[in-house]
Amino acid sequence: MIAGRLLVSLAAAAAGLGAAEPADAALRFRPCGAKLQCAQLTVPLDRAGAVPGRVRLAVTRIRAKRPARGTTLLLAGGPGQAAISGYGPPYGDSQALAPRNDLVVFDQRGTGLSGLLRCRDLEEANTIDAGREAAACATLLGRRRGLYRTSESVDDIEALRRQLGGGRLTILGVSYGTYVAQAYAARYPQGVARLVLDSVVDSPGVDPLYRDTFAAVPRVLRELCRRGCREFTRNAVADTSRLVGRLVAAPLRGTVVGNRGLERPAALTRQDLLYTLVSGDLDFISRSEYPAAVVSALRGDAAPLLKLKWRAGQSESGGSPASLSSAVLAAALCEEVAFPWDRQGTQGERMAAISGAASLVPNGVFAPFDRETAIGNDLVRLCRRWPTASPAPASVGPLPDVPALLIEGSADLRTPIETARRTVGRLPRGRLLVAAETGHSALSTDVSECTARAARRFLAGRTVPRRCAESGLLYSPTSPWPERLSQVPRARDVPGLRGRVVGAVGVTIGYLVQEAFSAFISDFDLLVSGRAVNRGGLRGGRFTLGRDRLRLERMEVVSGVRVSGGGGDSPTGGAELILRVGGPAGPGGVLRMGEDGVLNGRLGGRPVRSRLLAGLFAKEDDVSASRAAGPAAARLLRALLGGRDLSTAARRILGR
Repeated sequence: MIAGRLLVSLAAAAAGLGAAEPADAALRFRPCGAKLQCAQLTVPLDRAGAVPGRVRLAVTRIRAKRPARGTTLLLAGGPGQAAISGYGPPYGDSQALAPRNDLVVFDQRGTGLSGLLRCRDLEEANTIDAGREAAACATLLGRRRGLYRTSESVDDIEALRRQLGGGRLTILGVSYGTYVAQAYAARYPQGVARLVLDSVVDSPGVDPLYRDTFAAVPRVLRELCRRGCREFTRNAVADTSRLVGRLVAAPLRGTVVGNRGLERPAALTRQDLLYTLVSGDLDFISRSEYPAAVVSALRGDAAPLLKLKWRAGQSESGGSPASLSSAVLAAALCEEVAFPWDRQGTQGERMAAISGAASLVPNGVFAPFDRETAIGNDLVRLCRRWPTASPAPASVGPLPDVPALLIEGSADLRTPIETARRTVGRLPRGRLLVAAETGHSALSTDVSECTARAARRFLAGRTVPRRCAESGLLYSPTSPWPERLSQVPRARDVPGLRGRVVGAVGVTIGYLVQEAFSAFISDFDLLVSGRAVNRGGLRGGRFTLGRDRLRLERMEVVSGVRVSGGGGDSPTGGAELILRVGGPAGPGGVLRMGEDGVLNGRLGGRPVRSRLLAGLFAKEDDVSASRAAGPAAARLLRALLGGRDLSTAARRILGR
């Protein structure tokens, strides 16, 4: 669960990279796009010389508008994430953080355009339990698998710095990039001017038992539910504990609907539940639905929680191999995480060792989960079969006395505040900034842009705040998705069973927009490419959302209420949704919804007119209008019905 997202705008650079320079040649940049220069730096695969080969590192640069005062280096997350060709540059306009510096980005060895390392079976594996595929990948890589660790990347950075002229670097790292930045600063302190560490991995490395994550879970759930869970639960932490207790006896089982609308069996274990919850620090849509999904599961409805697990798998898959190398991720983690086992031990010996280490930790440390959840987490499963090829890495030494800004989202579970507070104590001039209502990779997910403003102030040598206040744009916790029509509140302006069917149509629209936003968040390329979003319904059917068109095929969120149809031109020249409602639960018919959000049509042969969804379109800042979908979802739906480009609208809403 380490992989995070880097945001910078350099994806267009890929096609402009030229032939590699000799290893001893100066770094030569050539124009390769608007304001962009590209080069390659060749470095040894193994600086000790035991394994032959070289790696060509892809490097891009944007020059400062004036004579540069220094160089800012961006480090992506992962491990295994590409910085140039991955999620496009995160941090929005990264150069604006330090406009008097040249901005340099490179794909670390084995990622993106720097000798991409691939193991196809691992790329297609279940990310929660990829141990067999990881072991097969290790065999395929041979001795190379021990040469994609942080220590090699650190030496690559130093080689790059020297080729750039030998000046001191301002380093901006995100997630795993913060660990690389600290390791570099400890080994080459003379090469560092300033550090900005977003979503901090502690300098001793990743804890294989995830103790900081477990410590943060109760706090994050209480913060999430501070203003929105009372309608369906009094205590989301206790709900999670109750569900974990049930999962001890047996997994939660049911079905999940895939992107093509096909149902498939699904199950959820304690480890899956943790994985699903933590993944919400990148997908705030899923995070907003987690408390209600747990309540639904406790009530016997498994579908919402199984859908969140499915979304987590989509989010954590990292997209294409060019965006995230699963092989590098496995090699870096399995070769250098300080697992409490013999590096040459068998799988059985390793699991006995991790169990023994966990037994020394009080079970309450893992609450509302338990010790067995920690022992069987995704990182342990990934590496328990991995044949280690390198010696145990040396610990990161003392960190230098340089100005350092640590940025954390309060809702981040994979690199929580608890970790950053410990790390900042190791930096003599470190300062911690916490962004409320923000998840992982805070500089790119903080929609208020408070963290970006603070980073600019810090890099300009000015003081920064200790906290970014709530943005007001957080998705408040959503209520449980109703399983049956009898659980759907009736539309107030439509009597009887027809009013409940109208309510079910509203629930379906709310679910659709939630799913669309989750897709945009999980796959940044959707925002820049305009590719259609294809997602399944909660209980059946699917929808397709293109740049300016929407189609529903027997979408079923409430059992027995199926909605088909989609967008079409209205007689007035605007746009409208034409929805065919069917299914055994209630009367069917056809409803139309225009840009005012008013539903008109007939159900069961009788006329219907409802303003159930009109509040979504009242005004741009009407946060209270949509408990089902949220203000951002309302804006996306308005864009759809107004005939505007959805990917552009989503980028604006998400601050991308």
